[in-house]
Amino acid sequence: MNKQNIYIEWLVLKAQTDEPQVINELLELIRHKLLAYARRLLPERADADDCVQDALWVIANKIHQLKEPKAFHGWIYRIVHSRCQDLWRKQRPTDPLPDETIDQGESASRTEMAMDLSQAISCLSVKEASVVHLFYFEGFTVVEIGHILETPAGTVKSLLFQARGHIKSWLTQESDS
Repeated sequence: MNKQNIYIEWLVLKAQTDEPQVINELLELIRHKLLAYARRLLPERADADDCVQDALWVIANKIHQLKEPKAFHGWIYRIVHSRCQDLWRKQRPTDPLPDETIDQGESASRTEMAMDLSQAISCLSVKEASVVHLFYFEGFTVVEIGHILETPAGTVKSLLFQARGHIKSWLTQESDS
């Protein structure tokens, strides 16, 4: 566990004792991570911002209900995931796969490869993108992701396997074109 997570858990304990300035500091610390997660799940930046704003309100108002500060990290991602999923269900995109291609020069630079990878991840289903983000970008374990998404660990492993396959396939198609 890193120092920031320990500090966040300490802030959670303080926030549960009704110290208003502490909740503001806590929300500011987690906001950027939640935004990064929501922006991976939703195609529109404004929608992701709205979901995170709603989630922060829920976190601020229900932090007293959290029984274990160590569960805070999973709890906040679960709230954001639920908000994003609710919005996605309402919107039900007709074509979830973007039809954009990235212009590649003679040799792909690191930036171009990162853009390709980002584009490939954006083509994943919401569940697959969630699992990839939580596993590779946030460093959660398969079991922790299972708790966040309320999904069995075996399903999380399957989603990771499928996502890797889709990413590999997408990247192979892009390099062939």
